[in-house]
Amino acid sequence: MAKKPDIFDEYLKLYEDEILQEEARIRQQCESNLTDEEDNELDNPDTPESVTAAERLIDSY
Repeated sequence: MAKKPDIFDEYLKLYEDEILQEEARIRQQCESNLTDEEDNELDNPDTPESVTAAERLIDSY
């Protein structure tokens, strides 16, 4: 005899779906933020990070 789905199981499935959707949204936002930071570094080469990288490059010669 098949077990009748419990209301708890139904809510659990709904929350699992919501959590997965939220995780995907957060992951996409983080990836977007990283891309924005990389673009910003290319657009503004005088940022301290870029200056430090340039100094290391010069020192390597």
